[in-house]
Amino acid sequence: KEKARAWAVANPERKKLTNKLYIENNKERLRLRNEEWRNQNRTNIAAKKQAYRNENRQAIRDRNKRWRQANHGIVLADRAFRKARKRQATPTWLTKEQRLQMREFYIEAVRLGRETGIPRHVDHIEPLISADGCGLHVPWNLQILTAEENVKKGNRRDTTYTVGSPTNGATT
Repeated sequence: KEKARAWAVANPERKKLTNKLYIENNKERLRLRNEEWRNQNRTNIAAKKQAYRNENRQAIRDRNKRWRQANHGIVLADRAFRKARKRQATPTWLTKEQRLQMREFYIEAVRLGRETGIPRHVDHIEPLISADGCGLHVPWNLQILTAEENVKKGNRRDTTYTVGSPTNGATT
C-alpha cells in the first residue's frame, strides 16, 4: 500500500489517466453500484439534503434570485407558458358564478396568508398537465395549500381533497 501511494504521489498524471481509463471501461458496473448505494441510502440522502436546505435557506434564496435575474427571459417564457396552459385548461362553458368561486379561492389564499403569516397557494388537485392526465382550471379542481405543502406535492394528484368551500386543504 505504501509503495502504491508513493507511486501515485510521484506520478499524478499517470494516476489520473489510469483512473480515467478505469471509469471508461467500467461505466455500467459503476453506474449500477452507485444506483444500488443510492437506493440503500435514500433516507440518509434525503435527510442530508433537508439539513443542508435548512442550514442554507437564505443562501439558496439568494442564489435562486440571482439565477432568476440572470435568466429573466427564461422566467418570463415559463410564466407565459404556465399562463397559456391555465387559459387553455379553463373551459368556455364555465358560468359567471363558477368564475367568481375561482376568484374566491385566490382572495381567500391571500387573506389566510396575511392572517397567519404562512404563504398560501391555490393548487390544482388534478394537475393541469401530468403523465396521468390533465385537470381543468375549474372551482372543483382547486384547493388552498400552504406554500410548503404545495411545493412538496409537486405535479402529483392530491388524494386528500374534499368537496367544499375555497378553504379546502387550508390549515390556519
